[in-house]
Amino acid sequence: MAHLKGDKGKITYTPANGGELILATTESWSCTITKELTEVTRQGEVERTYIPSFITATGSAVVVYDDGASSNTANDSFDALMDLAVSKSSLGTADFQFYPERDTQKMIKFNGYVTGVDAGATTDELQKVTISFQSNGAVTQTI
Repeated sequence: MAHLKGDKGKITYTPANGGELILATTESWSCTITKELTEVTRQGEVERTYIPSFITATGSAVVVYDDGASSNTANDSFDALMDLAVSKSSLGTADFQFYPERDTQKMIKFNGYVTGVDAGATTDELQKVTISFQSNGAVTQTI
């Protein structure tokens, strides 16, 4: 299991009408990548043997609700983020890109589901939203 964290990353969504909608840039993030093992021990063997199987990335990210963060408005981004969180459709996925060392050459990238949103507001402060996520499909890295 690899546990990675950092502060630089982005979450994007490609709507049906095309283009890329930046849902959020991250203030901080944490991601755990887990590889499951499948036992393949044969009858009569006394040592267990395994092969790698499913790989999953799960974690959370703190994003700042900022209407100047992208070319779209903050309301569009927040609405899209909330839509992804409550969508029952398999099309409700986003693209996640996280950079462990503030270096955009080293990256963890995957498509996944927003599994939770924790939002609140405090007077005269930036609004921060914590999201949780799980990968859907391949997890790639350039580390």
